Amino acid sequence: MRKPTLLVALLLLTLLPAFVTAGGAAGGGSGGEFTIYEGQPLRIEAVEAIVPSIEQALGIEITIVEAPNTGTDYTTKLITTFKGGEGYDIFRSTGEQDPDYIASGFPIDLTDRLEAWDEWNEQFYQSAKDFAREVGSGRIFGVPLHAGATSLWYRRDRLQEAGVSEDQPQTWTELVQKAIRVRDNSGAEYGLMLPMGNIWGGGPWGEGFKQFIYGSSTPYITDDQGRVVAQSQGLLEVFQLYESVVQNNLFQIDAMLAPLPHVIPKYQQFPAGVLAMETQGTHGWRFDYGPQGATPMPDIQEVVGTWAFPTAFGQGQPYIFGGYNFQYMIGSTTDDEDLAFEVLKHLVSAEQLGRYVLAVGSVSPRKDSGAAFPEYGANTALMKEAERLDSMVSFPPFEGESAVVLAVATATERLLLGFSAEEALAAYTNMIRQAFRRNEDGIVILPLD
Repeated sequence: MRKPTLLVALLLLTLLPAFVTAGGAAGGGSGGEFTIYEGQPLRIEAVEAIVPSIEQALGIEITIVEAPNTGTDYTTKLITTFKGGEGYDIFRSTGEQDPDYIASGFPIDLTDRLEAWDEWNEQFYQSAKDFAREVGSGRIFGVPLHAGATSLWYRRDRLQEAGVSEDQPQTWTELVQKAIRVRDNSGAEYGLMLPMGNIWGGGPWGEGFKQFIYGSSTPYITDDQGRVVAQSQGLLEVFQLYESVVQNNLFQIDAMLAPLPHVIPKYQQFPAGVLAMETQGTHGWRFDYGPQGATPMPDIQEVVGTWAFPTAFGQGQPYIFGGYNFQYMIGSTTDDEDLAFEVLKHLVSAEQLGRYVLAVGSVSPRKDSGAAFPEYGANTALMKEAERLDSMVSFPPFEGESAVVLAVATATERLLLGFSAEEALAAYTNMIRQAFRRNEDGIVILPLD
C-alpha cells in the first residue's frame, strides 16, 4: 500500500483532529440520498443532464454535492468529508492525488466488477484501462473520465507576419529562436509563455515542465524503482530552457508574479495576438477559448495551430504529451456498493462521457462516444486528439508527485526573480530532499554530465 504524499499527508494531519470518525452514514452521509461529488459549473451541468434518467431507472434520489472550483479547496473538502466518516457514494478524483486516496481507503476496489463488464472490456481504450491499473498498482479503483493532451499552441497570423515557418520545431533551441523571431517581426509583443512560479500552483509542472522533461536527456521523473528524481541532467536542461525564455523576455514576467498569473497571458494576450505561443491543454478549446470559455475565440480553428513538443537536442521525434487524469470512484462509505456501481455505469456510458468531455473540451476514454453523442463526434479538434490516445506519452501519477509540483513551482519562481538554472535546480533538489526527509530511499540523486 502506498503512503500518502506530502500534500495529502499534511492535510490529513491538519484536519483529522477536527472530526470524530464514525461509521459511514446512509447514502454517503446524505440522509439516505445518493451523493455525487463534482465541481466546476460545466462538469456539474453535464452530470445534471443525466441525473433524472438515472433516478428514474434505478428508483433513487441523487444529490450532486457541488465542490469548490479550485484544486486545493476541492481536495480539502474531499479529504475532510471522508476523514469525518461520511464521504460520498461517487466522487471525481483529482489526478495526482489518486494514489493517496487509494492508500487512505477512500475508494473501493472495482477490479472484479469492471472486468466482468463487457463495455469496459470492449469499448474503453486500452490506454484508459492501463492508466487505471497504473494508478491502482495493478488493481482498478476508478474509471477514467477523460483524456487530454498538452501541446504548443501558436498564432498562425503572427508567424505569417514574421515570415516564420509553421513547420514543427525539432529542438528546444529552434523553438526559442522561432519565438524570438516572431516577437521581433510581428504584432506580437511576446513570443512564448511557459507557466512559472508559486502563484500558478500546479500549472508550471502540469503545463510545460513535465512535458519538456520527457524530451530531455533524462526523460523520466521516477526511476525503475519508483524513486523520485531529485537531481538529473534532464532537470537541469529544462531549467536552462526556462532560464533562456526568461532572459530573452519572451513573456511578461510581472504577470507571473501577479495574484492570478494565468489571466493576462492566457485570457488576454494570446486571444489578442499579443502573445504568439504558449503551452496549452486540450481543455483550452473549451475552458479558455470556447464559446463559454474565459475568452471566446470564434475563429480559433483558423487562427491557432499546434505543435508537438520537440526534444532537447533533436534526439528523437517530437511527441504529444497527454493521457488521463480524473476518475470517478465509488466511496468506501457508500451503503450499497452494487447500487453505486450501477450509477457509475450510467455516468460513464458512451453518451454521457461524450456529453461530459465535450463540456470540458477533452477526449472520451470510450471508442463509441462519438457515435453515441454526435455533438462530440462532430468536434474535429477533439476527434484529432482521440486518434492519438493510444500513442500519447505521459508520466502516470506517482508517490511524491505533490512534492514535485511544489518544488517545480518554487524553483521556476527563482528564475523569474533572476536566479540561474543551476540555482533553480538546487532549490528543487533541496525541496525534494526535505519532502522525503523521513523516506530517504524514496528519492534518487543522479549525476550531472
